[in-house]
Amino acid sequence: MAHQSIATAIIARGKKGEPTDPLLIRGDLADAGDLVAADLVFPLAKGLGTAANVSYYWRRLLELQERRAAEAPDEFATFSVTGALAKEEAALEEGIKRVATGWARLDRALGGGFALPSLNVIGAAPKSGKSTWAQIIAERHAEGGGFVYYLDLENGRRRFMRRMYAAMPGSAVPRWPWHSALTIGASSSRANRSETWNNAKTWVRESLAPGFLVEFTPPRDFAARVAAVRQRAGDRPLLVVLDSLQKLPMGLEDRRAGVDAWIRLLERLRHEHEAAVLLISEIKRDQKGQYTAHEAAFKESSGGIEYAADLALTLTRPTSNDAGEPFSTLCVELARDCDEDPRGKVAAYRPLFPFHGLEEVGLEKPAARTRNGTSPRPLAVATLGGAGCFDADA
Repeated sequence: MAHQSIATAIIARGKKGEPTDPLLIRGDLADAGDLVAADLVFPLAKGLGTAANVSYYWRRLLELQERRAAEAPDEFATFSVTGALAKEEAALEEGIKRVATGWARLDRALGGGFALPSLNVIGAAPKSGKSTWAQIIAERHAEGGGFVYYLDLENGRRRFMRRMYAAMPGSAVPRWPWHSALTIGASSSRANRSETWNNAKTWVRESLAPGFLVEFTPPRDFAARVAAVRQRAGDRPLLVVLDSLQKLPMGLEDRRAGVDAWIRLLERLRHEHEAAVLLISEIKRDQKGQYTAHEAAFKESSGGIEYAADLALTLTRPTSNDAGEPFSTLCVELARDCDEDPRGKVAAYRPLFPFHGLEEVGLEKPAARTRNGTSPRPLAVATLGGAGCFDADA
């Protein structure tokens, strides 16, 4: 086969009236991709090239060099500002896209919600309501047509679903379908409880399920999981929620390095998949043993959160010795990609007992408790009803 290829190349050159010495024939075969035949030319010819063709050899070498130079990629082309503009032109013209959180006061402060892409971190003391707060955001995003991937390593399937059913919209407060006097009142009939439960299941299956994925154990390859989720989401805006940073798999010998490694990974994935990432973290105690909100309060971080996060929030709760309602206060510690500076206290959230929900209230000073533990006047609050708006002033 190789000999036949060499003969064919010689005949082709002869028909064109071109030289048919070994060097040129080998070049033709190499250009055609037949390296086996090309490497056989010189052993067959045994050095029978002619000096008369030196000028032709030189011209052909120049042509080959020019062709290779034209085909070789420019190693700096990917760094060109023109290339960057071509990739980002549409996004720059459209402006920053945002994922609404459903918390009206926070959305107003941020100019519409979490940016796309972005890494958003909320740090809070234990039992401050951070998991409930984040889950409500995820539910409203899915209900509004977005796509959610939720990795819950804190609460477990049963508690997660309990909160979800309790957050069904369309009532003054989140309602429980369970047959209990503590949920929807002792006067509620069995028929009403059954109807509430059926409505909650329908809402979850029809309104949330098409755009909501949740896992309760960490996937073996988290980056691959997010890539697959992005493909499933299609054009829908993607929200990735992780609860919580401290429960993610990492080495026990150096927790700080493990935390920072996860921050670096999430920092990369937000851009690769045009996602808004919401990461829940714990905050550490201060020297007095209190959970004090500040930008360096994130637990077990060497500074990676402060540098990598596009938005850093803290949610702090009062101690059991504090008077007044048990409000948790949301504060923007660090932010970028906002038209105005949103830093500072944004809103307060009151837990709903015995319901698994939150009410968003303004930062006006709440009324003091009376001796019997009740407020002398009711607060104007917004609850988990309607189409994702929880602002009493809206």
